[in-house]
Amino acid sequence: MSVPVAVGCIAATVVCGGVVLGAAQYSVAVAEASAASDAAALAAADALLGLFEREPCDLAGEVAVAGAAELVSCEVDASTLSVRITVHATGVGLVATASARAGPPDMQKAPS
Repeated sequence: MSVPVAVGCIAATVVCGGVVLGAAQYSVAVAEASAASDAAALAAADALLGLFEREPCDLAGEVAVAGAAELVSCEVDASTLSVRITVHATGVGLVATASARAGPPDMQKAPS
């Protein structure tokens, strides 16, 4: 095998490895965003129901930060709460976004 071919093979391996690692980091960020949005929405819904003496969106923001995420939006609609969370993927410059909604079940849609 000639030197240029070997260098080309090594370069291709490094590039492919970088792409795979970047995709893996983004995948981890998506999972973290999903978990953080679920936790933030549930905590805020508990505050909305009066289980915590806190403002629901403030609590959602604190839970998001504890999960290494950032609260982008928080909307309260009667007894339901929706949050949107972002997480920055380490080393790849991408941002993963997730949203979640929490509140009491809709009894009109429940099976009888």
